[in-house]
Amino acid sequence: MKRFYVPNIPGSGEMAPEDDLKHRVNDVLRFSEGEELELIDGKGTIAKAIVKGKNKNLRFLIEAVESVPVPKNSVTALVSLIRRERFDVMVEKAVELGASKIVPFVCERSRPYSGDSYEKLRERWQRIADQALSQCKRYFRCEVEDVIELSELKTNDKSKTQFLSFHPGLKPLLPSNIQNNVDIVFAIGPEGGFTDDENKSLEDKGFELYSLTDNILRTETAVMYVLSVLDLAKKI
Repeated sequence: MKRFYVPNIPGSGEMAPEDDLKHRVNDVLRFSEGEELELIDGKGTIAKAIVKGKNKNLRFLIEAVESVPVPKNSVTALVSLIRRERFDVMVEKAVELGASKIVPFVCERSRPYSGDSYEKLRERWQRIADQALSQCKRYFRCEVEDVIELSELKTNDKSKTQFLSFHPGLKPLLPSNIQNNVDIVFAIGPEGGFTDDENKSLEDKGFELYSLTDNILRTETAVMYVLSVLDLAKKI
């Protein structure tokens, strides 16, 4: 059954989807009246609905609504800005692999864009994240936050969060390195890596430094690698 993200789901009755979702249901997927679909609001609500009407008169008739428990722990990916099309791919795959939040940042070796483009890019990346949410069968929205400077990064209670960062030549990240029942925050630098001063700053803020593979990974590949290790750690 096809699933779609909508910000607000009524408890019963009919709802009118936004124009872009109407277009997808009417013109792209060509749903017929009476077909069933699922709606999620990114906050743990899932609804079964029936398509009513067509074109501008398209409505969803809510049949049943249920709630999913909030996950106990979150995963935040701090990711250096890279080329836009590659950051697009990273956002999509990070959502599929379980990221709860994505925070783009700029550091010395990042590929920054013009500052006035950041808000539009954040909106674009949030749309990509929301589309991926529907496709990968997750229930909770992955939030894409504003672009920050790495130097602005603040760390919270270290007793409830494990902070990870990566640099070649160190001990490798293994599932056994991941703490149980805590939030995870990990930082992935640009190609070329963090500078020595940036690594020292991250350590001072409570980040544990590991290496990934012996191969040189692109930034977006490193994000996927770390999320895969985190997912495996939950299963063993």
